[in-house]
Amino acid sequence: MFSFFSPEYSNLSFFYGLTAKRPRDKITVKDKLRKELVMDRKLLSESIERNAVFSFARSGGHGGQNVNKVNTKVHCTLSVNCLEGLSQKELELVKQRLASRINSGGFLSVDVQDERTQEKNRAIALKRLESLVVQAAFIPKARKKTSVPKSAREKRLKTKKLLSMKKRQRNQLYLPD
Repeated sequence: MFSFFSPEYSNLSFFYGLTAKRPRDKITVKDKLRKELVMDRKLLSESIERNAVFSFARSGGHGGQNVNKVNTKVHCTLSVNCLEGLSQKELELVKQRLASRINSGGFLSVDVQDERTQEKNRAIALKRLESLVVQAAFIPKARKKTSVPKSAREKRLKTKKLLSMKKRQRNQLYLPD
């Protein structure tokens, strides 16, 4: 009796005409190049946490009576040269794109006073620094140039010819018999 639930039919790839995927252990030249250029986000966030220097001040805004008593504003600075997890090209891009935010000593700074507690503001500052660096280090993929398919070209020319024929027929004088 035929059943798809029997063990010999457990893999239905034969039924759908599917083929096996490329093995994961094969690494192409493209993959190697991509790995050299792509940042290591985990290592980057760890290096930001290690190298960030915090200073605190009293912040305005929300907080009620605590506004004048507790130092909740966070000023976070980070040496751009100490960043790990970026390739040399990405580090150059960060320095170039964030040049207006990096001071003469090579430090990137962020001020945060969004929340009422120092801990939350510290976490937000780290996230902002990481997002700034990640966005600045982004290298867009190179665009592959493609040409217009032959069928699309033919379709465009056909519609163009039909439209011109329609307009030509409008221009002819209609003489009744």
